[in-house]
Amino acid sequence: MSAGSAGGAGQSKRQRFFLILLALIILSLVASLIIRETVLEQEAEVFSKLAVVGPMSGPDSRIGQSLRQGTEIYIDQINDKGGLDGRRLALDVIDDSGATDAVAQRIRDMAKGDTLGAVGHWRDDRVRALAPTYAESGLPLIVPAALSEQVLPEGPIFGTMFGREQEARFLANYARNVLGHKLMSIIQDVDEYGTSLAEPFEATYRRFGTAIRYNWLFDSSATDPMPQLKRIVEELSERKDAGALFLAVRGEHGAALVRMIRDARLKNVIVAHSALSTQNFMEAVSAGLPSGADKARYTDGIMVSTPLLLDTANEQAQAFATRYRDRYGAPPDWVAAYAYEAAHLLVSGLKSGGEEVASKAVKDLRKTVLSFLEDMKIEGNEVGGIAGSRGFGEDRRSRTPVLIGAYNGLDMVSALTQLQPITSYGRTNYIGELRKGKVLYVNDRFMYRTNVVYTGIDLKDVSEISIEENAAQMEFVIWFRYRGKFEPNDVEFTNAVEPIELKEPIDEQQIGDMTYRAYQVSGKFLLNFTETDRFYGSHVLGVSLSHRKLNRNNLLYVVDVLGMNLQGEDSVLDQITRRQAINPNMGWVSERAWLSQDISRRGTLGDPAYVGYTTNAPEFSRIDLGVLIKRGEVQARDFVPAEYFVYVGVFGLLGSVFAVWMDRKSKRRFWFVQSWFLRLISWPLLLTAAGNLALQNAFHRLDGYYIDIIVMAYDMLWWIVPARIAALALERFIWLPLEEHTGRTIPNVVRVFGSVTLYSLAVFGIIAFVFDQKVTSLLATSGLLAMIVGLAIQANISNIFSGIVLNIERPFAVGDWVQIGEMEEGRIIDITWRTTRVQTRAGYVISVPNGQVSEAGVHNFDSGPVVRLEIEVEVDARYNHDVTDDIMTRTAEKLPYVVKDPQPEVRFTGMKWNLGWVATYEVQIWIEDYGIREEVVEGVHVTVWDELIANGIYPSPDTLEKGFLPKFEDLKPDNRPVEEH
Repeated sequence: MSAGSAGGAGQSKRQRFFLILLALIILSLVASLIIRETVLEQEAEVFSKLAVVGPMSGPDSRIGQSLRQGTEIYIDQINDKGGLDGRRLALDVIDDSGATDAVAQRIRDMAKGDTLGAVGHWRDDRVRALAPTYAESGLPLIVPAALSEQVLPEGPIFGTMFGREQEARFLANYARNVLGHKLMSIIQDVDEYGTSLAEPFEATYRRFGTAIRYNWLFDSSATDPMPQLKRIVEELSERKDAGALFLAVRGEHGAALVRMIRDARLKNVIVAHSALSTQNFMEAVSAGLPSGADKARYTDGIMVSTPLLLDTANEQAQAFATRYRDRYGAPPDWVAAYAYEAAHLLVSGLKSGGEEVASKAVKDLRKTVLSFLEDMKIEGNEVGGIAGSRGFGEDRRSRTPVLIGAYNGLDMVSALTQLQPITSYGRTNYIGELRKGKVLYVNDRFMYRTNVVYTGIDLKDVSEISIEENAAQMEFVIWFRYRGKFEPNDVEFTNAVEPIELKEPIDEQQIGDMTYRAYQVSGKFLLNFTETDRFYGSHVLGVSLSHRKLNRNNLLYVVDVLGMNLQGEDSVLDQITRRQAINPNMGWVSERAWLSQDISRRGTLGDPAYVGYTTNAPEFSRIDLGVLIKRGEVQARDFVPAEYFVYVGVFGLLGSVFAVWMDRKSKRRFWFVQSWFLRLISWPLLLTAAGNLALQNAFHRLDGYYIDIIVMAYDMLWWIVPARIAALALERFIWLPLEEHTGRTIPNVVRVFGSVTLYSLAVFGIIAFVFDQKVTSLLATSGLLAMIVGLAIQANISNIFSGIVLNIERPFAVGDWVQIGEMEEGRIIDITWRTTRVQTRAGYVISVPNGQVSEAGVHNFDSGPVVRLEIEVEVDARYNHDVTDDIMTRTAEKLPYVVKDPQPEVRFTGMKWNLGWVATYEVQIWIEDYGIREEVVEGVHVTVWDELIANGIYPSPDTLEKGFLPKFEDLKPDNRPVEEH
C-alpha cells in the first residue's frame, strides 16, 4: 500500500511539473506574440510603404518585374536590419499598363494611405499623364528610366537617369570620335520615343561634319510593325555603304531588328541606347528564336549605352548583385539596380527626418522626403549608392554619367574606352588635351577619354590569418588586359603591410593592339580595409590597389568578368571555395566574396596638380578583392534569424523566473531537482539571446572599444554561468542528499571548497580563453600555493573527507557500542566531519580523528539486533562435565536479559592448571543491549555459581580442602564427583 501511495505521489509531482512546463511554453508564446505585434514587426499596422508603379503586363512586363525586384531587395534589406525606427516597410505594386484614369485612381487611393513614396514608370506618356496626380497627392516619385528631356514635369517627380536626348548625343560622340564610325545609318520609330533619340543623334553627327547615310522609319503603332522591319532589313542588306547602325527603337522592336539583321548575316556594327541593355531586351531576343538556337550570336558585338556596368561598379553594387542573384537566380540589369537606388533615396529622405520617424504623420514624412531630394540639388549633398555619389540638377534629374557597354555573347562588359565628365572647375588646358585626344567635347561639356583596363585577381592561397596583427598572408595572381601605351601594373597595394612592386610578369601576350600581363604576388595584407557591412566576429581579407600616378580621368580599372568567368552563375566565392584558397584547418570559412571597382581619394602630398582652389581632387580608380570570413564554428546566429533571439530570450527569462518561483514554493528535493533542470535550459538560452541581441545592436551603433567590452563580458558569462549551474548541481545532487542520508549538516567549509573549486576552474578558463593568456605560470603558482596550504591542513582535509566517507558508508551510528582499533570500547556519542567521539565505560570521552577511524578496524557491537557474550567459568575437573553443562545451560536460560532466540549455550573449552586441575567452560548468551555487558557478565557469574554450588559443584579442590565449602560427604549421591581409579 505504501509503495503504491509513493508511486501515486511521484506521478502527481511529475504531472504538476509538466503542467508548469506547459504553462511556461504558453506564457512564452503569448509574451512573444505581444512583443512581436507591439514592438517588433507590427504586421497588423505596417509603419509605411513604398510603391512600385510600372508595366507589370504587356511587352514591357520584364521591365516592371525588374523594378519590383530591385525595390523588394532594398526593402528586405531594411527590414532585416530592424526596419525604420523599429517598424517594417512594405511594398505596393501598381500596374500602369491600364487606362490612365484607373491608374490615377489607384495612385490617389495609395496616397490616402501610408505610402511614403513611389518608384517607377517606364514610358514618357505615363509620367506626363500621371504627373498631376502625384502633384495633387504630394507623393514623391523617383523615375529610374531615361525619359525625354521635355517630359519631366514640375512637381514631386525626380529622375535618376540622364535624358534620352543627352544619351543619344553621347552615343553619337562615342560612335563618331571613339569608335570612329564615319558611316552611320539610323533605324527609328516615327513616334515621339524614336524621334527623341534619332534627331539629337543625327544632329551631333552633322555637328562633326558627318552626314547620316540612311534613315529608315517605321511606325510602331501599326497593327503589325514586323513587315515594316523586314522591309528595312531587306533594304539594309542591299545598302553596302550603310555603315554602323543606330537603333532608335524600343526594346521589343530592337530585339526583332537584331534577330532579323543577324539572320540576314549582315555584319553592320549595332549601336543602341539603354533600353537594349536590359533583361527585357535579352528575353525578347530569346523569345523569337527557335529552340536550340545560338542566342549569343545575335547579341555579340552590340555597343549600348547604360547607366551602370557591374564590372565597373562599386562594392555596394556587387553586394546588391549577390543578393539579387541569390534570391532570383539570375544577374540583375541596370533597371533593377536603379529601382534599388531609387528606394534607397526615398528611405534616406525618411531617415533625414530624425530617429522618431514612425511617430510622424504621413504627410509630414512625404514633405521630409521631398525636402531631402530638393537639398540634393546643392553641391556637397550627394548621397552615396551603388552608382556612386548621386545628386540632382535644377531640372531634378540626376547627374548620371553615360557608360558604354559591349555585348560579349550574352554578357555585357565595359567597353575599352569610357568618357568621364570633367568637373566645372579646374585649370586644365582643355584645348591642349583635346588636341592630344585625351578630352572630347560631348553634350556641351569636356569629358576625359578614359582608358579601361580589364583586371582580374585569382586568389591562390591564404596561409595565415592573424587577428592580433590584423593581417593575412596571401598569394594570388593579378592580370591586366588593355589597349594603349601605358603601365597599368604600376600599382599601389593600399592595404599591403609592406610595399609590393609588380616586376616581371609570369605571363605576357600581345594580340593585335590588346596587351595582357599576369603577375604572381605574395605578401601580408591588412584586414578590414573597406567599410563593408559585416556582423561582429567577421573580418574582410583581400586586396585593394590603385595606380600610383594615373587618376581616374586617364585610367579606369574594371573587373574582368569574362576572364574570371563571372558571367554565369559562378561567383568569386564559388571559385575561392572550390579552390580551398582559405585553408579550412585554420578555422575560418568564407561567407561572401566580391571583386569591385571604386574610387579612391588620396592626400595630395603637395602635388601642384592637386593643390589650390581651382584644381581637381585627386581621385583614382581602385580595384578591391574582398572576402568576408568568419570563424568556422557553430554559432546560434547561423541557425536562428536575428529577430527570433527576442523570442528565445523571452522563454529563457520566463524559465528563470519559474525556476526561482519553484524554489520558493517548495523546499522538497523533487522540486529542487526540477528547478535546476529548468535553469539548465533557460539560462543558456537567455544568455545566448541577450548576447546576440546586444552584439547585433552594439555593432552598428557603438565604437569598437565598447563592443570589445561587451564581447568580453559575454564570453566571461559563458564560463561563469556554467560554473553557477554546476555549483547548484553540487548543492542539490550531492550535499542535500548527503545531509538527508546522514541527518547531519554538511560543514560550510566543505560547501565553500566545492564551490570555490568550480569557480576557480571558470576563472582559469576566462584567463586562458577570454583574455587569451597562458595559465601555465598561474597554475604553477596556484599549485604551489595549494600544495603549501594542503600540507598545512592535510590532516584536516583527510579527516573531513574520511568523515564524508564514514557518513556515506555508515559503519556505525550515534549510540552504537564500538571498539576502534586497540582502544577501549565505548559508545558513539557524536560523529562530526573531523572526529568521532567515543564515551568509554569509565565515563571519559575519546575524540578519534576520522582519518584514523577509516583506517582502523572497527568492532560495532550494535550492528545487529543481538550480540553474543562469552563468559568463562572454571569448575573442578573431578565433576562430570555433562552435569555441569546442563546446570549452567538451565541457569542461563532463566536470566531475564538473555534472549531466547538464539538459545544460550555452554561449551567445554578444555582443562588447565589453576592450583589444581580445573575444567573451563564458556557460557555463550545473546543480549540486545551491549551497554549492560558488565552487569550481564556479573549476573551470569553470580547466578551460575549459586546454582552450581547449590548442586554441589565447586570451582576447585582448594575450596573443599580449606573448608570454605561443605564437605564432600555431605554432597548428594547424584552429585558426587567421579571417583579416581
